[in-house]
Amino acid sequence: MKRIAMMGITDETVLRAKQLANEFGYPYTTVISKSYDYVLQITPQFIGLKSTFDPESKPFYIDFSSPVWRYRLQKASLRRELLGKAIGFKPQTERSIVDVTAGFGRDAFILAALGFHLVLLERHPIVYLMLNDALQRAAALPLLNPITNRLKIFHADAQEWLTHHHPFHVIYLDPMFPLRTKSAAVKKTMRIMQDIVGFAANDAGLLPLALACATSRVVVKRPRLATYMNDQPPHFSLKGKSTRFDVYLVKS
Repeated sequence: MKRIAMMGITDETVLRAKQLANEFGYPYTTVISKSYDYVLQITPQFIGLKSTFDPESKPFYIDFSSPVWRYRLQKASLRRELLGKAIGFKPQTERSIVDVTAGFGRDAFILAALGFHLVLLERHPIVYLMLNDALQRAAALPLLNPITNRLKIFHADAQEWLTHHHPFHVIYLDPMFPLRTKSAAVKKTMRIMQDIVGFAANDAGLLPLALACATSRVVVKRPRLATYMNDQPPHFSLKGKSTRFDVYLVKS
């Protein structure tokens, strides 16, 4: 488990950082020290994760308004997005979707940009804080506000939350898998995710629970050549260059 502390950068953010440290059970620090692997910096502009072993690096934070994301959103369409096709219905249809492994919110944000409404679950406190902060900043921008209005995020363990809040029409799973992409930007993002979150041994239990809680289908994201989750074949798959979406249909 990575050692992470929280830190306020300005007088205005120190109190907030201390409150979050107390709420989520992390130590508070005033200096970047190798006593920790990362420091979660609370700044007036964003909440970012700083590596203590690379003092020259800038904090990593999620920014849905970045040039990379602007380009990504411009190119997003139901025709191009395999995940949108895997969902199985048009965005205008009133169907409930839950992304139970939200992570840094990349897939959910694209789906919301296509017009889908989603509930996002993230169990890791640091990832949740960074994603929630990014969504709040995006909500303040007129161009992105309609997208964020389609997303509701909760800090919760998926297995416990689904047990008390089902059913949903569609449940989306993106379990952690080994990094294979050649993209430098994505590689850095996923490297950080894998470093602080790791691979959860109980993720295998998500598929049977999702199948029990969904009324239409369960969609699982996998590397294109990876084995099926839990070695359970889907009803069909949609394959991209490096990613595959396995679709499990549920009889209502």
